[in-house]
Amino acid sequence: MKLENMGIAISVLTVIMAFSITGVSAADWTQTQLTSNTVDDYLPFIDDRGNIVVFVEDVDGNDATEHDREILLIDLRTSSIERLTENVVWETRPSISGDGSKIVYNSKLEGDWEIFIMNPDGSGVRQLTTTVSGIDDVFPQINSDASTIVYTSVNSDDDRYWETQEIYVMNADGSGQRQLTNNDDPEYNPVIGGDTIVFAGPVGEDIFDNYELFVSDVSGRPSTLTNNDVRDWLPSISNDGSRVAMVEREIVDSEYYNRLTVVNSDGTELRRPTYYSINVWDPCISGDGSKIAFAGHADGSDDWEIYIINYDGTGLTQLTVNDVEDGKPSINYDGSKIVYHSDVGGDYEIFLLSTAAAAPEVYELASYSFMSVEPVGPTMIFGSARAPSGTVQIPVTLSNAEDIGSMDLVLTYDSSVLRATEVRKGSLTENSIMQSNIVDGTIRIGAIDVTGISGSGSFVNVVFEVIGTGKDVRSSTSVDPGLERMAITPTGSELVIANVGTRTVDGEPVSITTIDGMFSYGSMMGDCNRDGMITSVDALMALQMSIGTIPEDRVADIDGDGTVAAFDSLEIMKSAVHLPSTIRMDREVLR
Repeated sequence: MKLENMGIAISVLTVIMAFSITGVSAADWTQTQLTSNTVDDYLPFIDDRGNIVVFVEDVDGNDATEHDREILLIDLRTSSIERLTENVVWETRPSISGDGSKIVYNSKLEGDWEIFIMNPDGSGVRQLTTTVSGIDDVFPQINSDASTIVYTSVNSDDDRYWETQEIYVMNADGSGQRQLTNNDDPEYNPVIGGDTIVFAGPVGEDIFDNYELFVSDVSGRPSTLTNNDVRDWLPSISNDGSRVAMVEREIVDSEYYNRLTVVNSDGTELRRPTYYSINVWDPCISGDGSKIAFAGHADGSDDWEIYIINYDGTGLTQLTVNDVEDGKPSINYDGSKIVYHSDVGGDYEIFLLSTAAAAPEVYELASYSFMSVEPVGPTMIFGSARAPSGTVQIPVTLSNAEDIGSMDLVLTYDSSVLRATEVRKGSLTENSIMQSNIVDGTIRIGAIDVTGISGSGSFVNVVFEVIGTGKDVRSSTSVDPGLERMAITPTGSELVIANVGTRTVDGEPVSITTIDGMFSYGSMMGDCNRDGMITSVDALMALQMSIGTIPEDRVADIDGDGTVAAFDSLEIMKSAVHLPSTIRMDREVLR
């Protein structure tokens, strides 16, 4: 059940009252409360772009039941909340791929804990593991391009279950399941970056305090990453698998000290940025490996707060100051957004921290229940699109307009990927006077209307020609002697509302909330011939795939069940002739 257009607060919450220990000032960050209700919302996870947040909600707030914990999603671009699971079992531990295309999670749908995967709109649910009774598959982590999943398998029927945990890896469709460890030791905390896997495990007789980190590729050749006499655990890894953040626990004068430690995945350059100054928990490294968010409390304090630090140890900044528990931070690719849960008002809620540069894209979500809520205040959204070539028309929409007499609008985009060729009036501006000027990645638009623009709809539609090469940008990273890993970044362009100045017919200024979009080079679901459009030709191709006359293509698997059938062709044809579709055709994109 989707909650369309959740209420948007015009202003972001008050800038956090915090202090900078060194480097970046906490005044550069803003805090936004994303949930506000009387139940626990916890374990948030954010995608690379900082657009999507998944989390767990204890729906009925009853600690005695376990059938009421579900996976929910917040889309920060549209300010909507969607409940992705709704059944009588417990779902938890969601992990979203960096590209935002897949969510993996734990569910007790089959009695034991198993691993499931779904699309970000809740469609395409698929069970990936099926084990015998008493075996729990838990703590799944998916890599940034949604190709590989690592997880832990536990024999919960064994009295020593906490001592016998093994690490497994599999493809995102559930195939190729491989056991990476096979012993009587408890290995756990697996994380994956690219095809590099890091996990924690005991060494020697002391299975409580002498843990090391191990590193492996997806084929299963673990080797020791750290070697000391303390406990190394709680790892986090960058998208390319080259940088690792972790916690080192050491006993000093009968006291535990948890310090932040970083190391390259080849075992070089181990450093301890915080040493004994802060007790550290749950470090999370940004996808690009430049920053680390973590929960911690300074010596002499018992309050867990959220911190951020650069990978090189500079810029340590405390971002929250309060008397409640802040924890489980998750950070996006460039370190500009952090989500976390906080124990406020007697239950956990989801919060977001964003830098000043990122703050205009993020708005507070109002308290919600499972019903539609109209957005609050005028909001302008630059749409998003994906196409492999040709021409695309991308709308700039305006909602809740009231008596707007004039607007000066500046839009920007990457002129090496797109060429703007035309600005067309939208449904709101059919009777308005409008002029536009397109110059090298910038579109300037002036519009006036003596009768006033009111309502919701498209303000303008921008026609672009796709001029990017369509080839991915590739960079190599040396991992081991003789082995080179290729990092792939898809071509694309941010679609930015750079400036908007608006007045009513009477000349009063109007505050407009803006949300930017994204163009990505590739194909949309259902676009079987990859021409950037959904037509009857695509439906025919899908039907041919269903009977085996042409090879199957994932782009035609509309319902996400792993095969192309006549039903998929029907859904594509509905979209082609603009009939209501059972399944959202824009739910997933493929390069």
